[in-house]
Amino acid sequence: MQRDAVMLDTIIRLLIIGISRGTMYVLMALGLALIWGVNRIINFAHSEFYMIGAYFAFFLVSMFNLNPVIAIFIVACFSFAIGWLFENVLIHPLRILGGREWLINSLVLTLGFSMILQNLALGFIGPQFKGVPYYWKGTLNLLGMQLSVERVFFIVATVGAGIAYYYFLQKTKLGKAIRGVADNVEAAQASGINIDHIYAISFGVSAMLAGMAGALLLPLTTAYPTCGVAPLYSAFVVIIIGGIRNVMAPIIGGFAMGIIETLAVSYLGFGWDRVISMAIVTLALIIKPHRIEEERA
Repeated sequence: MQRDAVMLDTIIRLLIIGISRGTMYVLMALGLALIWGVNRIINFAHSEFYMIGAYFAFFLVSMFNLNPVIAIFIVACFSFAIGWLFENVLIHPLRILGGREWLINSLVLTLGFSMILQNLALGFIGPQFKGVPYYWKGTLNLLGMQLSVERVFFIVATVGAGIAYYYFLQKTKLGKAIRGVADNVEAAQASGINIDHIYAISFGVSAMLAGMAGALLLPLTTAYPTCGVAPLYSAFVVIIIGGIRNVMAPIIGGFAMGIIETLAVSYLGFGWDRVISMAIVTLALIIKPHRIEEERA
């Protein structure tokens, strides 16, 4: 009986760790899916918005001693502004002047911008890992288990962000306009929607979600020039499997991916998390090879 109780406690703890790890994937996947669905591009620089959020949160918390909640809010606003500028200054001219090949060119542009930001961070900040040991100390007693206050906060904050994001898209006028552009650009433009404005707002919201992920998970993942690459890959996995048409799919898929990877590392060893996630993607594409095209249609 005691052995079973210990095993059950271990499994529950691993699930909590996996869910808290999944918060990063949820926020990253929501932002990536938004750009994929609305702006019709794959944004390889999405990982660097995560990196910017992590670095910015580090400086705000460690150097200016800001409350973590206030710091995350500031990071969210700053990331939104960066994403909005990125779309207006770089993506918009490419879309207007790039002709039929602009989508291919956008892949090169976002990949190049990603590499530029990584090397700027390496040059100005250095390769050292930047992080904070914790946002808050202490544990909570939940159903007889001692859970880290931080992990509970990560999960609650992500669920709250997901609910707010869903409400934004479904209930607000701007959110409905974004969904309209995602469904049919020509019809949305004919109905009077300023699609350039929607593209910029969508990019800003996407960057905001990525920046929040980097800031929120700073105590667990730390900041360094390429810290957003692994979360980006996992976000791709989530949206390829779950799709982009349903807002809940990236949320459920992100938490599920966090749990799967945590269990893989715990029971199989380090490195197996990536192997299993890539195997899932491969299997999904073998079963339904035209899934990506169907999502974009």
